[in-house]
Amino acid sequence: MTNFSIFFWMRCEPRSYKTGVLQPSLRKSIGIIDGQGSGIGSTIIKKIKAHFGESIEIIALGTNAIATAKMIKAGANRGVSGENAIVRTVARVDVVIGTLGVF
Repeated sequence: MTNFSIFFWMRCEPRSYKTGVLQPSLRKSIGIIDGQGSGIGSTIIKKIKAHFGESIEIIALGTNAIATAKMIKAGANRGVSGENAIVRTVARVDVVIGTLGVF
């Protein structure tokens, strides 16, 4: 079994100004970031899809087009590639998952 570390970051949902209570989202989104061959990213996407199904949205954040294509093939709902696209998309997802080497 391969030993690797996974890092994830969770965004807090905005609070209501009137009640101070967290606003529930209709569908949570998870960004999976990976590069090069996207072997780990594809594996993570397959495991998450097997557990949650279509109740969450998975966005593939690839450092290059090949990594993004492989993660979409593994089951991601959408995909972006490149540094600028990743920076802009990370601000919109609820959770970012990836290896420590990418972060």
